[in-house]
Amino acid sequence: MSTISREKERTEILRLLNESSDEEVIDSGGTSDEEEDGCSMSEHDTDSEQQCSDVELSEKRSDHVYVGKDGVTKWNTQAPRPNVRTSRSNIVTQRSGLIGNKNGFRTPIDCFRAMFDERMIERIVSCTNIQIQKVAKNYSRERDASKTDMEEIECLIGILLFAGANKSGRQNLLDLWDRSGLGVELCYSSMSHHRFLFLLRCLRFDDLNTRMERIKADKLAPIRDIFQIFVGNIRQHYRIGLFATVDEQLVPFRGKCSFRQYLPSKPAKYGIKIFALVDSSVFYTLNLEIYAGRQPEGPFFVDNCPKEVVKRMVSPIIGSGRNITVDNWFTSIPLAEEMISNNLTLVGTVRKNKRELPPDIVNVREREENSSLFCFRKNIALVSYVPKKSKNVILLSAMHSRISIDESTGNKRKPEILTFYNSTKGGVDTVDEMCSTYCTNRNTRRWPMTVFFHLLNTAGINAFIMFRDTNPNSKLRRSFLREIARSLTLPYIKRRSKISTIPRGLRRKVEKYAQNESDCEEKKEEEVKKKVGRCVLCPRSKDIKTKICCELCKKLMCGKHLLKICSDCLK
Repeated sequence: MSTISREKERTEILRLLNESSDEEVIDSGGTSDEEEDGCSMSEHDTDSEQQCSDVELSEKRSDHVYVGKDGVTKWNTQAPRPNVRTSRSNIVTQRSGLIGNKNGFRTPIDCFRAMFDERMIERIVSCTNIQIQKVAKNYSRERDASKTDMEEIECLIGILLFAGANKSGRQNLLDLWDRSGLGVELCYSSMSHHRFLFLLRCLRFDDLNTRMERIKADKLAPIRDIFQIFVGNIRQHYRIGLFATVDEQLVPFRGKCSFRQYLPSKPAKYGIKIFALVDSSVFYTLNLEIYAGRQPEGPFFVDNCPKEVVKRMVSPIIGSGRNITVDNWFTSIPLAEEMISNNLTLVGTVRKNKRELPPDIVNVREREENSSLFCFRKNIALVSYVPKKSKNVILLSAMHSRISIDESTGNKRKPEILTFYNSTKGGVDTVDEMCSTYCTNRNTRRWPMTVFFHLLNTAGINAFIMFRDTNPNSKLRRSFLREIARSLTLPYIKRRSKISTIPRGLRRKVEKYAQNESDCEEKKEEEVKKKVGRCVLCPRSKDIKTKICCELCKKLMCGKHLLKICSDCLK
């Protein structure tokens, strides 16, 4: 009996439960239209209410998140830090300008010697003498192939700088060495035309005896030592400002070279590609790297992908809080994240084929002209700007962290990231333009000479920036380069003026050019002390002695060469 009663009790309980569930269904079916959408606001249906809130939240989140084409990278439409001040990555604690004592950079020649120091000159002299010794057997006279020294190489560099300052880099050398009054006095006073050509032909920057062995492991062996010393010098003496540019230079060259590049977007089209790190405001070049293609396995093998190139170029300023501006060949999301981890920021244009970009940023079919679309990740901002119908520019910035439109652009309503990029992207291009203005390049078939000429151009620009830091009133780079040329050629011209075998007319011009004000005063005092001497204008064969000297130049003159003028007429 106990078993039967238990079964009846269980059956009754199930019947009552079914009746209660039916009543609830009937009541819920006649409430309102809101429950038909699965979003009932009944106080008893707590599960449905929770489900409805989850749906609304997911819809709300989907309106503020973009997903990249890779399906992994997510971008938010709201800025993570809309009211942030300068980020920690852009706080620079070091002052830009000269490093160390400024008293050592008061004159133009001091600034230039900081770029081209004695180590470079000594290296060039030793390597050039090896080549001269090799070709000396082809000359009948020993003096035609005599070895060179530091003063002569500095004089050669001075002539190249002077020709570049006068925009005569490509001019015929015979025109520069013309003595009929149409040539350049500094050129033919410094050295002969044949000696200048001989030195240019023999100029070398590495040891020819060991080149074949070294070139197996390094394509840049003919210029490696000089180039590395120069890069170390430009890093050592100057600290750049807040914003820098990394870009490529194309040094014009059409000769034989295994790593010669063809860049149709550049004016020269063919040449040697050099990566450069340049200050965006004062245009000081802080780092250089020659692109040599794929190097052989060894100490000089490097990865030439854009990310690794930028990392090597910014190594002198890593952790300094500066911003680097690059073009779309360099820009990528991993590079921006790498820069942030090294306490640097990155701004640049982005190519539309990057997998991290969301389709909404790339697609511009339904967007209005002069409109901007922003999206953000942690520490990275992305903007797509439509300058005209069906065209857009995509920029990435690790420096900007909010939605900002530059009001100074008026109706174009350009984003602040774009205007900042336009103001800082031209650092390397400006240096190229400055190099071409006063160019020392001469026609050559040897690519190391082309690199050497480019180093001279870069040294002249950097030295002028250093000089302007201590002399703010100096504005003409042409005068600055001419003064450097004079300082480099003057010691060798003085030495040449003491050679007795050169023609008398040329010797007088050399003596005139070699004399500065202090030399003239010393010479005047010496000649005043003379009591009797030979007339400087009479032929030596006549041997006419005199005690009279000119009151202006203090040279001894006989009576035939002196004019008798009274004091009134002289006034």
